Amino acid sequence: MPLKSGSSRETISQNIREMVESGHPQEQAVAAALRKSREDEMAEKKDQEEEKPVKETKTTVKEPAGEEKPKPTDRLKAAEDELEALEREQEQSEEGQGRQNAIDDQKKIVRQLRNEVRDTEHKERMGIADAVEQLEQKQDSARIMKLVNDAIAELAGRMDNYAERHKAAR
Repeated sequence: MPLKSGSSRETISQNIREMVESGHPQEQAVAAALRKSREDEMAEKKDQEEEKPVKETKTTVKEPAGEEKPKPTDRLKAAEDELEALEREQEQSEEGQGRQNAIDDQKKIVRQLRNEVRDTEHKERMGIADAVEQLEQKQDSARIMKLVNDAIAELAGRMDNYAERHKAAR
């Protein structure tokens, strides 16, 4: 059963669910789904790197002072709306090159914000992956401690039996 491509939480959850339902241990399912997610993300990042680098512009997105910084997705939506408005204006206007420069600048802003949104989502996913890994390590430690305690209890029982036999033989 091939895993679904993608790195969203929903895709990762679906992959884990499918593997567990098909009989794989949950730890193996989680590890495989997260590995697939990272591979897809790295492939996507490689595709992005192949794009030409964006030249820095003086156009900035102004944020109100003293207010909470908007989410990257909100800023992206606003930049995309602005780009759409500029493109509509150019279609209706005869200014030509001046409008084209503004559109190009806005496209660069949109591209930068899309990258920022991807980075934010990636950091969130990696935080989840780190938490899952820590949980797995704690579970492994708990299993080892149980095995050690069981072994100690068995040795203590054997020592008691030996002591009783040795005492009875005297």
